[in-house]
Amino acid sequence: MMKSLIPLKLYLFHSYLMRIFSEFAIFSRTIYFAEIMDASLEIDDHLHCIYCYRIDCNYNKCFIICCPECSVRLHACKLEDHFLICPKVLVYCPNSTYGCRKRIFRDKIATHLHRCCASVVVCAIQWNRKVVSSYAKRKMKRFAKGLDKFSDRIRIDASEIDICETVRDQEVLLDSYRTSRQDRKRLTDYHNPCHPPLPLRIALQKQETFIDEDSSDDENRAKALQLKKKKSPFENCYICKTDPSSQHLHTLGNYIQSEKDNLDAILPQIQITSIPRFYLERRIFVNIIRERISMFVKKDENLPFVRKGIAVYTFICNDCYRRDEYSNHYKFSHMENDEFIGRCPSFPSGCPFYYHKKKPKWGSLRYNSYTSSVVHCGSEVENVHEEPNATIYSMCEMPFDVLYAIVDYLDSGSLRCLSAVNRQMRKFCFIYFNHLAMVHIKWMKSDTNHWFRKCFVSFTFLYIINHRQRYHHFTNYFMQFQLTGFCQLVRAGHCFG
Repeated sequence: MMKSLIPLKLYLFHSYLMRIFSEFAIFSRTIYFAEIMDASLEIDDHLHCIYCYRIDCNYNKCFIICCPECSVRLHACKLEDHFLICPKVLVYCPNSTYGCRKRIFRDKIATHLHRCCASVVVCAIQWNRKVVSSYAKRKMKRFAKGLDKFSDRIRIDASEIDICETVRDQEVLLDSYRTSRQDRKRLTDYHNPCHPPLPLRIALQKQETFIDEDSSDDENRAKALQLKKKKSPFENCYICKTDPSSQHLHTLGNYIQSEKDNLDAILPQIQITSIPRFYLERRIFVNIIRERISMFVKKDENLPFVRKGIAVYTFICNDCYRRDEYSNHYKFSHMENDEFIGRCPSFPSGCPFYYHKKKPKWGSLRYNSYTSSVVHCGSEVENVHEEPNATIYSMCEMPFDVLYAIVDYLDSGSLRCLSAVNRQMRKFCFIYFNHLAMVHIKWMKSDTNHWFRKCFVSFTFLYIINHRQRYHHFTNYFMQFQLTGFCQLVRAGHCFG
């Protein structure tokens, strides 16, 4: 047990040294400022110092001294201004306003900002999804409003990454249809006039009861009524029917009432397209293939598939990531997300065959619903030292050294899942692995309708496949390692099952 406290003692000793170093720096500055006080206080005596750049100047009214941090030689009256640009001065991180508490040397700021926990980037990448058919859109609205329900709940395999991402987007879409139509129309913009970008910018109140009526029928009814008002003066004109290009001035007082010319009864009804079998079996109403429509294109009837009744929805990522991890998120979630799974060309007809276009050498890629990202799941570790009467210990009961060594090999996505196990694991992750954390600002609304910053909240990083190369070798070593005394490891657990 004494060995398990060694990393903790080193951590506390390092903090103690940094505090002593800071106090020594402040003490040394006090001595140098005392030397400055011995210099002349007359302004005219320091006009020479403004233009003097010699390190061996013999001016006796303001002596040459050395900076206590970087040892540069300068006149004593310039030392206070020099501390504002000295590269060896300990300063707070530029993101201290946003929650970073580290003090670093000024010349190390650029390196620190790349890994700063408060240097957060918001992803604004957009993608689009089309509904399978106009009938699928109507069914999707009815399921969102609770008017229809599936008899059973289907379970989707986490290895089908494209299906899991589609279900995630569909849940966001269904949640938006639970709000009123007036609220949704207020959030639309010029490029998305039919439906607002998802997820909604404002958390609107959900409706409790819904009318058994499709909201899109209101638009169709309004368009039909407006068109009818334009055509009503000439709808029964005999000359207009025989010669549509003629002028309509002669129709005043020459109406011909005809009840037999009912064109709606003559035209056959449009056949409603059904949902393909592949989508119906998985309870999916939107296409599993992402569309890449330009964000500057208006998603309206100018698009051919919209004129055919196929609605298109815009999704925005809106996730926050650390600056040093945003490139990995952009690569795996937006550039190569369609390259994980390959399917049979006849998959809409119901063919369930799929294969992995990209697969790691060890383990597999799976979709984690908790982090809403693709994660690397390791292979099952065989128990090579199983004993019939052995006691199984959880990770919370492991020695500190063993637990620290295991967690040190985890990627940030696994750290977030581990921190959600219990309070002990959360405290352990945020104390010893806070360099992988990410800071969010929690805002609160005051009584005067003004927002103020309440506190900073730390979250472990949201993402994904960044395993170290030693992970596989470490697992092989750990399988042959026998623990004695306090803990006997019998079964190794997985974060994502």
